[in-house]
Amino acid sequence: MPSARMKSRLLMVAKIHQLLLLLTVVAPIYISTCGLVPMHAVAATSTTPQHRHDEASATPNIHAVVVSSSRYWFNYRHANNALAIVDLLRNNGVPHDHITLMMADEFPTNPRNKYKNGMYVHGADAESTLYNATTFVHYRGADVTVQNFLNVLLGIEEGQSSTTTATPNSSGDRSNVLRSNSQSNVLVYVTGHGGDQFFKFQDEEEITSLDFKRAFDQMHQRGRYRNLLFVADTCQAFTLADHIDTPNVITIGSSLRDENAYAHHSDSNLGLSVIERYTYGFTQQYKKRHHGTNDDATVEDVMLRPFGWSADPSRCSRSRLGAHIGVKQEFSERKVDTLRFADFFGSNDDTSIEADRGSDFHMQWISAANDASVQIAR
Repeated sequence: MPSARMKSRLLMVAKIHQLLLLLTVVAPIYISTCGLVPMHAVAATSTTPQHRHDEASATPNIHAVVVSSSRYWFNYRHANNALAIVDLLRNNGVPHDHITLMMADEFPTNPRNKYKNGMYVHGADAESTLYNATTFVHYRGADVTVQNFLNVLLGIEEGQSSTTTATPNSSGDRSNVLRSNSQSNVLVYVTGHGGDQFFKFQDEEEITSLDFKRAFDQMHQRGRYRNLLFVADTCQAFTLADHIDTPNVITIGSSLRDENAYAHHSDSNLGLSVIERYTYGFTQQYKKRHHGTNDDATVEDVMLRPFGWSADPSRCSRSRLGAHIGVKQEFSERKVDTLRFADFFGSNDDTSIEADRGSDFHMQWISAANDASVQIAR
């Protein structure tokens, strides 16, 4: 017969065994309820890919400065141009802290905006707003100036000297300046009103082609990019490239000297044009033809050839935009036929992002190039 001490030990072992069995049942439920991760799942969790918006390792070293420089309600379309670019960058996984947005007016809250706190290309019933709670405008209103724009490009923060450059931001903060480096692909996109070799900021000041050249020269000297794509969607846009000869800078302008940039369509509820033909065209071209299917599409594939551009000037056409696309790339080692669109705009395999409603992309264009209702220039 076992002794009293032995019985006590056997009873304790039995209770411990029961407790362990209970833990195997209760612990997973507790962990799941409290949002904790069990140790055996750590390895599996660490290898699970996150969404591209949050996974820095999946995103190329892309930085962007996007500018809408026009004030006043009738320039609504310029703000939508800029927001369409930011929307494309964000959907393609470029982190918010790699994008600096400058918007000169508060169009979403304008009393005449029937889509309160929203900005739409085809109205609230057809799409989600381009402007929402996640849209971060770094410079707005009176802060959209030539000097602030130049400071952003050169990485000069408020209170810094012109010889001090901001370092790359690893904290995820929404930085107000460009924090690129010598390995970065940088997109500089501007939209607004312009003329022969100048671009206007709020009808109060101008930045010239020579100013752009000097800014890009300094960026090159400071090692702030590897390749830089400068895109201007404005009247006489390509004249902004006249003085630019900085290494590895490619300029694309939506119109040549003495040509205008035209709006694509109007919104009857707003009573004005809502987006420019070129910006609308190439963002839709990407969504319709290349998004989620071909990350190897080049800048030429998406931004040039669909609009009548050819490396042979005699074969260029102005039928779709009402103007000719201009490209300056002779000072860049890589050309538009080898640089990927994704190198500047990111890429995303999520095919749920759709182009605007309608038939084939080519049918989206205004058939009458001289339709006065959409030709708003200068």
